[in-house]
Amino acid sequence: MSISISTATTKSLPIPTTNFNNHPSPKLFHLSFPPSSLPSSLHHHKPSNKLSPLFASPPPHDPPPSPENQLDYPTLTRQAVSEFLLQLGISHEDAVSISSNSHKYNQMLKDSVLELEELDSWRNDNNNNGGGSGGDGEEGFVGFKEKVIRMAKEKGDNGKVAFLESVGLSLSSAINVARYMSGEPLPALINKVKYMKEILFCGSNGEGFIGKNARRMMRHLSIPVDDDVQQTLAFFEKVGAMDKDVGKMLLKYPWILSTSILENYKEILLFFDEEMIPKLRADRAIRGLPHLLGCSTSKLKLMVEQIGELRVRNKKLGQVIAKSPQLLLRKPQEFLEVVSFLEDLGFDNEDVGKILARCPELFAASIEKTLKKKVEFLNSIGVSIEHLPRVINKYPEFLVSDVERTLLPRMSYLMEIGLSRRDIAFMVRRFSPLLGYSIGEVFQPKIDFLINTMDKPLREVGGLSEVF
Repeated sequence: MSISISTATTKSLPIPTTNFNNHPSPKLFHLSFPPSSLPSSLHHHKPSNKLSPLFASPPPHDPPPSPENQLDYPTLTRQAVSEFLLQLGISHEDAVSISSNSHKYNQMLKDSVLELEELDSWRNDNNNNGGGSGGDGEEGFVGFKEKVIRMAKEKGDNGKVAFLESVGLSLSSAINVARYMSGEPLPALINKVKYMKEILFCGSNGEGFIGKNARRMMRHLSIPVDDDVQQTLAFFEKVGAMDKDVGKMLLKYPWILSTSILENYKEILLFFDEEMIPKLRADRAIRGLPHLLGCSTSKLKLMVEQIGELRVRNKKLGQVIAKSPQLLLRKPQEFLEVVSFLEDLGFDNEDVGKILARCPELFAASIEKTLKKKVEFLNSIGVSIEHLPRVINKYPEFLVSDVERTLLPRMSYLMEIGLSRRDIAFMVRRFSPLLGYSIGEVFQPKIDFLINTMDKPLREVGGLSEVF
């Protein structure tokens, strides 16, 4: 028996085979293949030195990608976003930088395009029995990038979302902010932010700060970068504001770039000078609360006069407004209500003035939500009304302390070590600053010292409040 192999270009070749049954007459079997069945390298009429990919060893680098993986979608998307941004009139450098730092935006566009391509491919498979829309090779490159650009245009934000993400916003925040900036051209927006970054964060990494505050800045920042802006910045340099201080002010209060604020600043400085408030204190107050720049000097004068009634003037006044500048924005009537509240607790006019000089933020607090609650807390632990003036006079900061995060934890600790509420009330009456001490840094080491080193019994600790 013999077997012959037949191809389109060769004759049948008889191949002798072993006849296990010893039949006298050999049989011929023919194996036929279609013309395209074998690789061209095996065709006898076209010898080749190349091995068929079917038998070749893989190359030392990555294997050839399958058709569906030939497109580097992230890279193509980034290139498409860059081309889209260039069409909006920004520089090539900015376009590359933005497209390279807006990863979530790029992914959103890529996913949207691929979803549409998958849908088109499914439709084509049903209608034409094959043929995807993306293709591969150079046609796939061009087709995919064009679709990404088209998708970016359909989003309607004109590149603002990509830019806002590139300066630190999350994608969701960037989308929200972009809605407020619909009338702002992208090139103008980039120039403003770039100018501020150069002025305010020169030599430092301020991108995270910009990202955190960009929502407020972008919503309100509509002032061109012109001579007025530069004059204003120079003015803030004169008040001793460091770069980071100017940055905080501009990002939080962008309206300070207006020329009207610049003019009002001169009047405010003149007013403080007339009140004999040291310029250093005045500058510190402005840096702490730029809202002062928008106040009229007549309004400031009313509050300064009320504060002066408590014998807080000149240098002391400067200390007060530097420590609590928001006090100058209070209405005189609100200020007088706090004065009356303290007088009802047993303080005279002079004592109220001393409290103001030490803890001015107390006079900007709410009576109902803050001050009365602290008095109620003292009453609840056994401090009677007649002892309130002594307690508050030694530690006025108590009235603006947080009950949940500051006062109650200290009470709980003292009770956990074995002191009674009566012991604690006695300690507070004698030395009220105890309520502001740190548990880990003050209470624990000093109580350990009294008990373990000085051999003081716990019952005597309550009588040694001065030790703390």
